[in-house]
Amino acid sequence: MSNSNVLAMLAYSSLVTGLGLGDEPARFPAHCSTDVRAPTMQPTGTPILVTITATNQGDTPVICDVRVSYPKAGLFQAKITDAQGRVRELFLCKGEISGGSGRFGQLKPGASLDVPGWIEPLPVGFYTIQVGQGKSAKVTIKDHIDVARKWDEDLLLKIRSGDPFANDLAYVCLRDKYARPSFIDGLLGDLSSDSEVEVERAASTLNRATELPAKAGAIIIRAMKKRLQLVKEGRSTKTWVLGSLAAMSAQIGTDEALESVIALARTKEVRGNAIWALGKFQQEKAALELRLFLNDQNEEFQFRAAQTLSERKDAKALEVLLAVAHDPKSRWRMYSFDALLKYPGDPRVEPAIKSGLNDADTQVRQSAEFALRQLANQKKQKP
Repeated sequence: MSNSNVLAMLAYSSLVTGLGLGDEPARFPAHCSTDVRAPTMQPTGTPILVTITATNQGDTPVICDVRVSYPKAGLFQAKITDAQGRVRELFLCKGEISGGSGRFGQLKPGASLDVPGWIEPLPVGFYTIQVGQGKSAKVTIKDHIDVARKWDEDLLLKIRSGDPFANDLAYVCLRDKYARPSFIDGLLGDLSSDSEVEVERAASTLNRATELPAKAGAIIIRAMKKRLQLVKEGRSTKTWVLGSLAAMSAQIGTDEALESVIALARTKEVRGNAIWALGKFQQEKAALELRLFLNDQNEEFQFRAAQTLSERKDAKALEVLLAVAHDPKSRWRMYSFDALLKYPGDPRVEPAIKSGLNDADTQVRQSAEFALRQLANQKKQKP
């Protein structure tokens, strides 16, 4: 990739990614250079951290993506040369979180923009990493416990400070199972912190893990009890973190974990945080608790519980969903049709969805139309 098409990836990365245009970036000003820097020693089995410094060396401004969180590096392509001179090319930030619209700005002449990124793990060895024709970085990948420990500790510190790039990188490590036990243990330890901000950030990160270690259950349950006690004492301001703890409890799935979520569901001030998690438990006791929400004074909780119970094809939930589908004043009407598709055999479902075809809201009508097509397909597929 030449200098002529590197920097402007910043301007169009969100559009290209969203449209699935792959690796055919547009051409960009030749006066934009890209230099790479990276920690010289990094551990094996872990994404390789790099920072690209894009500099406008011309006389005119360059349009670039200056996202509020951090500029994305997903369409930069790095040339990686090993000690034997073998070359491979890899796109940065493979599998990174996408979403959110870019905020475009100008990179003025002489100005630079740092773009954080990572490369997928490399084998033990010595490498030169280059983007475009800019300055390269030399990195040694080492299989050593101290190098790995420092990498984990640095990432944990950045997560605790609220660094959005670190949070996204942690998500990739947890999802793709690059995360070492020491890193996960550090996050689990933060759940017991007296700092609400620290607990919030650790829970937000851990909640993205596809798998938690067995010992996590007891830690999460203790954290839930502690946060609930703070709520009851009026000393908690970040109550949404209870939803993350509940979701992790559901992933653990034990009876003890369920009891902690039931305790959340029965704490009036924060009960809504338990609804989604209860639906993930297999125990019938979770369904019984969800059914109590069907008579809640809060209409949103009523609907969310019915929506969640529809995954079990719960008969009592169906009554709530039918009522919402027929109610032109309900703010949940457009979402009820999809939940009703869980009950294709009930003769009341099709008329309820059709009732939305005359709604004044275009989105409600479109949702009803789509649901009717789905219902028709379900009936065709039925033996």
